[in-house]
Amino acid sequence: MNYAEMFYLVDSGEGRWTVHHTLTDEFAGTIMRTSQGLVLRDGESRFRGTFPSVESVLRNLYALA
Repeated sequence: MNYAEMFYLVDSGEGRWTVHHTLTDEFAGTIMRTSQGLVLRDGESRFRGTFPSVESVLRNLYALA
């Protein structure tokens, strides 16, 4: 299973998404669009970085899992 298969996004409106694990349906984090890029916070609301694409966000979240 790769990073794209491990997660799915739920639209939370206004440039925000929640990320969930595909297999367990557990909350994995949040993504928020900003002028600097996409901000990732993990499942415990810790800042994990700003990224240029959803692909790079999910790749980073996968590395944490």
